[in-house]
Amino acid sequence: MEIKKIGIISDTHNNNFLMTEVCNYLLEKEQVNTIYHLGDNYEDGEYLISLSLPVKVVPGLWCDQFNNWKTPKIIIEEINMVKLAFAHTLDIILNSSGKECHILCYGHTHTPIIKKDKNKVFFNPGHLKKKIDRANEASFGIIKFEKEGIYFEIISAYNFGNTIVKIKCKYFE
Repeated sequence: MEIKKIGIISDTHNNNFLMTEVCNYLLEKEQVNTIYHLGDNYEDGEYLISLSLPVKVVPGLWCDQFNNWKTPKIIIEEINMVKLAFAHTLDIILNSSGKECHILCYGHTHTPIIKKDKNKVFFNPGHLKKKIDRANEASFGIIKFEKEGIYFEIISAYNFGNTIVKIKCKYFE
């Protein structure tokens, strides 16, 4: 079984300073393997890629790339036989083959969420738009795949030591 850690960011809205700080933390301190950028703004993800960071990007609803049929709206991955879907909105996942995945990662609402429901986990890392937006502080997420289970964590983007939400679950059957 592979021990793996991924970072998840969303709704950066051209806040390249905060986004870069969070990515540096994820890569240097948390030593994540990959960072998933869940849209708004697609160009922000492209900027991270231009810095040679291990980033995968999906477009947000307001991005030009969202209307380009060549740009995938969803990424589906598998880690330790666990299927994950990454998209800007939960609707995109639920209206695609992503609905069959175990972990559904999405942004758009700017609200951090980790919710386990039956054999699925719904994961929204929040936003990196500004310090507070839509009454939610800026945050990002980490998912750790370890031998004993999967750990989900949402962390404050202004106080990296402050965990907002954290859960652990067993591997899915």
